[in-house]
Amino acid sequence: NAIPFIPSINNYHLFYILIMLVSSIFAANQFASIKGTGAYIIEAYPCFLFPIFFLKTRKQIETAIYIFIIAGVINAVMGWVQLVGFYSFGKIIIPPFGDNYFTTTKAYGYADQGSPGAFAIPGFMRMYGFMSERGNTFGTYMLVPFGLSLYFLNKYKKAYNRLLCIFFGLTILVSVSRNAILSMFFLVFSIFLFRMIQSDKITEFIFKI
Repeated sequence: NAIPFIPSINNYHLFYILIMLVSSIFAANQFASIKGTGAYIIEAYPCFLFPIFFLKTRKQIETAIYIFIIAGVINAVMGWVQLVGFYSFGKIIIPPFGDNYFTTTKAYGYADQGSPGAFAIPGFMRMYGFMSERGNTFGTYMLVPFGLSLYFLNKYKKAYNRLLCIFFGLTILVSVSRNAILSMFFLVFSIFLFRMIQSDKITEFIFKI
């Protein structure tokens, strides 16, 4: 079944880009602002256009979601390899082809470049997977496959979807990313609350009181 295209979504996106361009005129550092806006248009906006023009059916959309989940599994497995390697052998395991961006020990609690964060005490490992160590993006990125796996669990209720949710949830917890952990609990709580509202259990509970 074809998914209907909603033109207003594209209009909102174009309006957002227009605001970025106008704000660049009044920015303190105009060159940096215009550069960032241009990078967004070149790198991010095509990612918005691709699903509009190429993902037309629910099957195509779910195939794309599976690709995101597979990428998340690969990234999470790399993170667990780093975790086990650090605690078992005391070795910093650099991801394949990661020599050019994984050069410090920040991920492992030794902040030789900047602060490791509140949870990253010396020797307390923080997973990075295939993500760059210069930004704490691993846990936040893992929210994407975690949320998508929740979608499949809610729709198909298969055992492997349940395992995926547990796997991604544990990975986010062990990543000690504060934003990701709080966001994960908020997401799960929101879904639980929404299902309770749908089932009218909250209404029954209130009227009983």
